[in-house]
Amino acid sequence: MSKTIHRDEYEVLIEMVRTMRIRSGLKQSELSEALGRPQSFISNLERKLLRIDVLQLRDICKACDRSFAGFCREFEKNLG
Repeated sequence: MSKTIHRDEYEVLIEMVRTMRIRSGLKQSELSEALGRPQSFISNLERKLLRIDVLQLRDICKACDRSFAGFCREFEKNLG
């Protein structure tokens, strides 16, 4: 089994995170500031250089004013 960062599902997840950030009207720097992280964290995450964990994903959803549960439901739907 390949590392999760190289799986097709991870591509879907990261694209959804990026889209959520943009739809929330946040720049990478604004999201990273809300998370208390450097801007490079969001950049590296969106370039799939870092693997996101469930707690980070929950924090990102919160910073984007999005329901974590709703995000997870949409993720499952997008996996089809």
